[in-house]
Amino acid sequence: MVGLDDEAEEESIQSAYKKRLVWLFVNLGTILMASFVIGQYETLIVSYVALAVLMPVVAALGGNTGMQALTVTIRRLALGEIDYASTRTVLKREAMIALLNGTVMAGAVSSVSYLWFGDSYLALAVALAVFSNLMVAGSAGALIPLGLKKIGVDPAVASSVLLTTTTDVFGFFIFLFTAKLILS
Repeated sequence: MVGLDDEAEEESIQSAYKKRLVWLFVNLGTILMASFVIGQYETLIVSYVALAVLMPVVAALGGNTGMQALTVTIRRLALGEIDYASTRTVLKREAMIALLNGTVMAGAVSSVSYLWFGDSYLALAVALAVFSNLMVAGSAGALIPLGLKKIGVDPAVASSVLLTTTTDVFGFFIFLFTAKLILS
């Protein structure tokens, strides 16, 4: 994978630790951003506890969708299968896969949500959030490593932090914002 050259077995533990720690601090900052978004909807969450139950579903599906696209993209970069000319094709492909997966998963999560909570409005809100988050996640999963590679940053080390931020912040925001519009 991309980045393994940067962290070969010859690299000291201290050097690898420092490289990774920087990105963990970036991750801490981004987690606080996601927490801030959630905090803006505290009253809504207190009123509709089911939102708190479903938030991890929206985040996890987005994270996993993005990680699939990210892993495939980083692998293809490492194998030299992607060049500047093929970037648009890679992005279109991952967006199409996300569209298909988003449609199926939105339906599945909406159905489970309705059966669990018996609230069609909540089911609609979670369906819209899952679909939207998977679209963003699939696209970001391809775009982030391509962008990092372009600016000379190792995608293998930095991509996951940026992807997690994107899917968590966007997923929580779109779910809670949509729920507020639909449920209020």
